[in-house]
Amino acid sequence: MSLEQPPSSSWQIDAQTATLNTETLVGKVELDHPHRGIHRLCYEKLSLPGWLLGIASGDIAINGKGATDGSWDLVDTYARGSDLVASYRSLAGGQVTRQVYWSVHQHANRQDPQQVPLMIDVVASVQTELLQSYPRVFVSTQLPCETLLFVSNHVVGREWVVGKESVVELEASTSASRKIETPGCVIYRLIDIPWSYVEMAHPTDFCSWHGFYVEDGLWQSVWDVETKFLEKGVIRRFQLRAALVPRKNDLQLAHQLFSKFAAKNPPLTV
Repeated sequence: MSLEQPPSSSWQIDAQTATLNTETLVGKVELDHPHRGIHRLCYEKLSLPGWLLGIASGDIAINGKGATDGSWDLVDTYARGSDLVASYRSLAGGQVTRQVYWSVHQHANRQDPQQVPLMIDVVASVQTELLQSYPRVFVSTQLPCETLLFVSNHVVGREWVVGKESVVELEASTSASRKIETPGCVIYRLIDIPWSYVEMAHPTDFCSWHGFYVEDGLWQSVWDVETKFLEKGVIRRFQLRAALVPRKNDLQLAHQLFSKFAAKNPPLTV
């Protein structure tokens, strides 16, 4: 399940909009509104409603319309190879700074059922000049899917494994909603596409996950990333991973991705 980085940049920046352009997926990020995530999605010329990996702070309304977060002031941004980097400061006195990396990886052989054709890592950092604070970070995704699954993982020795009764399937209805406080990954089995979208928070950052049905086949999930107590000058990092995997063996590949992801330490580039 090795991945190769593209030789040229996957991102192009024009003013405050970054465009993601890969063989598998196209989308845009409004850098001054990171809570809107990667949107205007297109998979092999097929438009997809919704967004991926919208990042917000503070209180977030779980209402199916995404986060409303105007507290991030864009300071700097650049693209480098497979990475898109954006730096922010708080509008409330500039006492909180944030930096976000979106890193894209593509695999050369998309026909191999054991390979992941596209993977997106998000690494973010938070730093404060306050003597004490408890900043919270939320990451949301909304996509059309036939089925939404949450796969819980548990530690046995030093390995993350999927135990019995660990797969929760949410059925489409106006009242469908589930909150889970066990580390794991969410699987969107996409409508009319033979792929599944998998998303996971690193277990050391995980606090809770909330998934719910919106309407017209759209599901939304929100990760509450735990930042805990943050002292002045200390940098707190967190990491999420997303991937497109073949539908046929998505559970197996999702577990393999999570196990490798949980075993690696967050990069020191943020």
